[in-house]
Amino acid sequence: CTSDGQCDDGLYCNGTETCNLVSGTCQSGTAPNCADAHACTTDSCNETTNSCDHAPNNTACSDGNVCTDDVCAARDP
Repeated sequence: CTSDGQCDDGLYCNGTETCNLVSGTCQSGTAPNCADAHACTTDSCNETTNSCDHAPNNTACSDGNVCTDDVCAARDP
């Protein structure tokens, strides 16, 4: 490669690939950190929207009591 554009695979979730001009080889990008530090979400990278998703995961909020309705509380924006 001779420029970063030659290394771009067009995938958001792979991060931005770059060209190492010294060796002439493409370097892998770094995937975005989608972790939001909330235990009640399942975090993932969404290639369609080029963003991170944080889907509610109510099973992570279970208190183990079948008589209660365990749901994740709404997060602050």
